[in-house]
Amino acid sequence: MDASSKLAQIIFVVGPTATGKSDLAVSLAEHYRAEVINADSIQFYNQIEVGTAKPGPELTSRATHHLLSFVDPPQTLSAGDFTRAAEKVLAERTAVGVRRFIIVGGSGFYLQALEKGMILAPNITEKIREQVKLKFETEGSEKLWIEVEKRDPEYALKVSKQDSYRVQRALEILLSGPTSISEAKRDFASQESSFRKNYDIQKIALDFDRDFLRNRILRRTEQMLANQWIEEVAHLRTLGFTDWPPLKSVGYFEIGEFLDSRIKRSELADKIVTSTQQLAKKQRTWFKRDQENHWILNAESNPKLVFDEAKKWLGRATELD
Repeated sequence: MDASSKLAQIIFVVGPTATGKSDLAVSLAEHYRAEVINADSIQFYNQIEVGTAKPGPELTSRATHHLLSFVDPPQTLSAGDFTRAAEKVLAERTAVGVRRFIIVGGSGFYLQALEKGMILAPNITEKIREQVKLKFETEGSEKLWIEVEKRDPEYALKVSKQDSYRVQRALEILLSGPTSISEAKRDFASQESSFRKNYDIQKIALDFDRDFLRNRILRRTEQMLANQWIEEVAHLRTLGFTDWPPLKSVGYFEIGEFLDSRIKRSELADKIVTSTQQLAKKQRTWFKRDQENHWILNAESNPKLVFDEAKKWLGRATELD
């Protein structure tokens, strides 16, 4: 048995929206005695239900789920918040003997933050922004670069004296917290190696033919609208949450437009489908960048083949049985 087989396993199930990620994640969780961690940035929110494709009781009863509906309005959850919450779940559950996790979702930036870490930018006050802006206007970009060089000579070598935006931004950061941007970047790089040191990672990405996916999205949208999606949005708006970020997400935004009489009811489904397709395209592009993703196409047409292929890729998991 190699060293990686002794680590707790994480199986990422990712890909565009409406590709069946939640169903596959639960099937894998059942087979491998794993627990599911949600990484869909809209499914974190309580009271945002109908339009999220959030796993219902028929799925959550089959496997333990974490980080679903745990953020109440009007709170929000950043990628950094998600990373801390997911790391807490992983630490607590591995401490009691759980050895396998399925992390599922299409929110690529949140998944990247968990796997690879984040460079945590300091809180830059308006006072510091104004201070740097005034210095730039009175002394010019080169004088600011000299100050950056004094504070962080390694980083200054990577920034042109004439690149006024990056010079000003660097000085704002250095005046606000870290003594060295270069050191912060090295800390960021070490976060990924630390994550991989703690977990044996496998990745599956789902997708469909684009026309087929559009039809899935259309059917799902019509079903959600029939399940009182509009009424859910209207209720949240009456509670004063009109500007709550989840209500600006795909589908919820379009329903808000309808409630504000900016689009007609007859246009609503098509608007939601178009926006959802655009989201799927962005997600596909994001996940295609990761060469570690094992892509499974048109999964619904042959679920047994999909699961057999997944088991091949996840063969090391059997060593933990």
